[in-house]
Amino acid sequence: MRLAPIGGNPNPRIEELDRSTGKVNYLQSKDPGAWKRNVPTYGRVAQRNVWDGIDLVYYGNQRSLEYHIIEDPRSRSRRDPPRGGGRRPRARPRH
Repeated sequence: MRLAPIGGNPNPRIEELDRSTGKVNYLQSKDPGAWKRNVPTYGRVAQRNVWDGIDLVYYGNQRSLEYHIIEDPRSRSRRDPPRGGGRRPRARPRH
């Protein structure tokens, strides 16, 4: 899954956090050349500088995807991230 922040950086730097010991395999076709094996897993993944001075950190909570909005206190940005439907920034899945 890919999330694209609306009104933000379309290509934020991705940083893997909390590497897990487990690995997974994605065998999603009959073509062994397309299989992905021994893919590392992580407890959290960050999108850096999604908006000026603002990172998003994603993590799993049981069966849900959750995230934190992290603002750099040294940032000169006075703009809040775009909001929609309550307190969460809007994002749309990209395939």
